[in-house]
Amino acid sequence: MSTTAVDNDPSSRPLQSLTPLHLIGLILAAITGGIHLWLGVEESSLALFTAGVGFAIGIVAVTANIRRLTVVKLGIPFTATQTVYYLATHFDQITLVSATDKVVQIGLIGILFLIARRS
Repeated sequence: MSTTAVDNDPSSRPLQSLTPLHLIGLILAAITGGIHLWLGVEESSLALFTAGVGFAIGIVAVTANIRRLTVVKLGIPFTATQTVYYLATHFDQITLVSATDKVVQIGLIGILFLIARRS
């Protein structure tokens, strides 16, 4: 295999294959993942911390182009489940941080849906 064949292979440059939608999704996932990691440590909540780790794994997989479309599609129910569960169980305890997180998560779901539809 020649050097030019490797250089022209999109799989050898996973970051260059990211679209603007992917970048927006990565930013939103980093925000909600960071919030979950922070709250998981702050509140000693394994569930919140684990969710944050899940977002981190998704960010790494998408960035490295490891089954990117599958990760994007799995991210929709992963994020939606957290959003619905939180709103169903903590609606009377919404704070600025949790409200921000839910807005970010709803935006992330929309971006993931658009990426999946366009792929």
